[in-house]
Amino acid sequence: MLNRRNAPPLVVLLLVVFAAPVLVDVEPLAALRYALWTALWWVFGWALVGRYTTGGFERATIGAAVGIGAQLANWLLWQVVGAPSFTVAGGVVALVAAGVLERRARNRTTLLSGDEHDVDDERVGQHEAAVRGIPTGSLWLLTVSTFWMAWLFVGFGRHQSRPPGPSTMYQDLYWHVGIAAELKRTALPTVPHVEVLGQLNYHWLSNAYMASGSLGSFTSTSDVATRLWYLPVVALALALCLVVGRRLSGAWIAGTAAIVLFVIPAGIVPMAWKGPTGPTTAFVWPSPSQIFGLVFTLWAAWLFVPILRGARIGWKGAIVCLVTAFVCAGAKSSILPVFCCGALAVGVVYVRRSAVRRGAAIVFGSCLAGIALALPLFAGGSAGSKIRLFSSFRHQSPYKHYVEPPNTFDHGPFVMPHLETTGVVVLVVSLLVALAVQYGYAATSVALGRTWRTDPAPVFLLASFAASLAAYLLVDHTGMSQGYFPMGALPLIALLAGWGFAELWERSASRRWQMLSVGFVIGGLLLLALRWASGTSVPDRTDIPASVLAFALLTLALVVGALVVSRYRPLVGAGILFGAALVFPAFNVGKNNGGSLFSTVTDDKAWTVSAQETSAAQWVRDHSGETDVVATNVHCRVPEDAECDSRAYWVSALTERRVFIEAWGYTDPAQRNAGRGGLPATSQPFSDQKLFALNEKVFHDPDRSTVEQLQRRGVRWLYADTAASDVSPDLADYADAVHHSGTVTVFRLD
Repeated sequence: MLNRRNAPPLVVLLLVVFAAPVLVDVEPLAALRYALWTALWWVFGWALVGRYTTGGFERATIGAAVGIGAQLANWLLWQVVGAPSFTVAGGVVALVAAGVLERRARNRTTLLSGDEHDVDDERVGQHEAAVRGIPTGSLWLLTVSTFWMAWLFVGFGRHQSRPPGPSTMYQDLYWHVGIAAELKRTALPTVPHVEVLGQLNYHWLSNAYMASGSLGSFTSTSDVATRLWYLPVVALALALCLVVGRRLSGAWIAGTAAIVLFVIPAGIVPMAWKGPTGPTTAFVWPSPSQIFGLVFTLWAAWLFVPILRGARIGWKGAIVCLVTAFVCAGAKSSILPVFCCGALAVGVVYVRRSAVRRGAAIVFGSCLAGIALALPLFAGGSAGSKIRLFSSFRHQSPYKHYVEPPNTFDHGPFVMPHLETTGVVVLVVSLLVALAVQYGYAATSVALGRTWRTDPAPVFLLASFAASLAAYLLVDHTGMSQGYFPMGALPLIALLAGWGFAELWERSASRRWQMLSVGFVIGGLLLLALRWASGTSVPDRTDIPASVLAFALLTLALVVGALVVSRYRPLVGAGILFGAALVFPAFNVGKNNGGSLFSTVTDDKAWTVSAQETSAAQWVRDHSGETDVVATNVHCRVPEDAECDSRAYWVSALTERRVFIEAWGYTDPAQRNAGRGGLPATSQPFSDQKLFALNEKVFHDPDRSTVEQLQRRGVRWLYADTAASDVSPDLADYADAVHHSGTVTVFRLD
């Protein structure tokens, strides 16, 4: 419950997450409606999990995560019965149910309770009484961290202008808005950008969440999909770090440290000319599924930890595990394979301990079943992937500068070219060391000592993150999407590091902040010295392998040295690791992104959609039926380019209607053909040239037969834009021109 101690940070937190979008371009009433709709489901989740949590902050946080799941279930219900406009009615029922559940609640128990625990969590239990009393400092850190993320998001949003007026949004945002609009009218979405391809196979639950938010709060699709949903989910992910950290270690300090590592893109990166070897940030604004998936990654970790520790679950717990796994697959397809590997590692390491082995089997089985159930719905997007050894290293500057490969987009052989040469072997080994030490801040977990032998949770976290790095080095996607494996697992390694830090914190009885500060300064200075020594210029080609190896080994020495120091001065050693991992990333983010809130916003971009074009698209939205199909001659992101980048998704996004053939750069056929003709996936020709010719003919050389063929395929509207390509004046002879705006004429096919 709120009190004088925790009310101020929590009230500020809620104001930040729901009011910040108003600073971009959202109307205050729209933000308020969305806040009420979201809070309604958080309250329902809070009432639902009352018996299964320890109360207080944990109950509120887990309840909010469960509330998102309940909100998705409500969306699904009304879509199935064919009454999406009644989505808000489910919210009213949920609010009433929350009141009933709270009145009936008498005793707080835990779903994951059980007398059999094969691990020694006596120390964890010692902190159980303090669960409701989350430190005020942790709450303020959560609030300040969320405020910083809101600052970055508002800066990002300012540079993603949208109607009314010109629109400069990144193409992926248009893509997601189109899917969210599609999910406002159906539970099984068609590819809205290329209606002729049929069912959309993609992890689209984040888009369903947007659709639910729009329907339930009576707020525009664009407001929710590009502005309002982000920050509540980000704040929830950070709050889950606190809760999961407490469940792991029994102390709030673990999650507190994890938040710092999570919000600041932590990474020990010693070479100024090269950049990170692996991903460092989990928050990618143009990727809604990545941010949405963080909530379910952390929720699943909270659920799985006691099971792995040997807690018995009944059939209700088994169903919760299965549903959680299914939702994880629908939120982000990279989550479950990582957890499968983590559970498998626990089963192998603790094979002689029956309770742990049983828990590992439950987690592994749930994840495997979740993948199987999700395959028909959420398994798209893998067509552009191949298995290639050290795949991600091939995209990095050291390899490119040293090997100087041809600029092709094909997948190449499984074995890295020139791997038989000494120079490439040294370079690959160096990059492997650099990748490992980049996450060297997790070496604080060495302090867990005996816990590694008695508790499977550290093994689960480490093995899951290691599996994400393995995927990063083996899967090769045309758009480098293999990076989402470690991106999504970053909270796991941050929690492991935070857990180790909590142990070191407990070992230090006095002068904690002084010791930590001393180590932090030392670590930051050592890292800055390494970056200064490396220089900003790429070394001579022949010196690249030796240079990368030298700095990777020096960084390894820094990590090992910090561990040695931590044996005598625990927090000094931890401070060295955290200083090396945080000082430069914090400076870099502040320099590159912190000022975006005040930087000049311009619509003068090659891909800008003009005010006349956006106005015409919105006219179609306002005057067409929800299931109407639009045909357009807009296909290329920048029409003037000789090579068509087929990611112009703005017609489907702004009309909120399915488009016969709009843009296909992210479709499976295009991804599969990457490299053909020397072109990337996004510039491949449309897979069905006969249908594409039919679409183009109606705009360039129309006749009655062509128009009738489109009508038989469900096309009702033509969005003809002379800024995209020439449009035949004869089109007016076969279709009714019903709206004109600048370069756009909208035709209706009767």
